[in-house]
Amino acid sequence: MVIKRAQGVLTADFPPAKVVFNTATRMPYVLNGTASELWGLCERPRNAVSLVKYLRRRYGLNSVRAKKDVAGFVSDLKRRELIR
Repeated sequence: MVIKRAQGVLTADFPPAKVVFNTATRMPYVLNGTASELWGLCERPRNAVSLVKYLRRRYGLNSVRAKKDVAGFVSDLKRRELIR
């Protein structure tokens, strides 16, 4: 699965968080911590496997936990129309 940001999505950094604004829905979203890191990695299209690998390396997560976290991240962003 390739994760690509939707068109018309703006991002502002407020370390350690990011505010993501969907211009189509006119809704802002705050991404904290790990979600903010994953969003930053998705600046260019990425596959979910690379995000899982990142979480495993960065936080020492096992494969099951990292896959679950990435699936939740992707699901939330799709529901908010921030990625395609």
